[in-house]
Amino acid sequence: RAFLPFVDTGAPPALDLDGWAAWLVASGSALAAAQSVVWPVRAPRGELVRGENPERRRDPATVIGGPYLALRETLGAAWTLRIAERFNVVAEARGWPCRLRFDGLHVGGDPADEEWHADAIRTARSLLRRFASVEWIGGHGPPSEMP
Repeated sequence: RAFLPFVDTGAPPALDLDGWAAWLVASGSALAAAQSVVWPVRAPRGELVRGENPERRRDPATVIGGPYLALRETLGAAWTLRIAERFNVVAEARGWPCRLRFDGLHVGGDPADEEWHADAIRTARSLLRRFASVEWIGGHGPPSEMP
């Protein structure tokens, strides 16, 4: 309590304040435990979720999006926006119909045109590798799709 702002450290301990603090900690713990039981569990790596289209795993938005968004949550906006900026410069120079934004990869153009997918995935991987290991990147996306 002595490190909290606006708290008189010379005053006798306030039992009601300690009670409220203990209640908040206990409530947060109970909520976290309930959420971990109720929250859906991600499918094991390499396996499809029931009803998932296997072709969707080849989609660059899926392959790049998972590690990119995980890195955004880990490092924050500044570095991930810098990664997006560098990716978009390459994408524009090579004429890819996609752009990396704060919320993931946005793909436009002809959905049947897959000739740029491998290059885009390789470019995103090389940019992400500056901040994370191959194992970390593989753990946040389809491992078989990240070369």
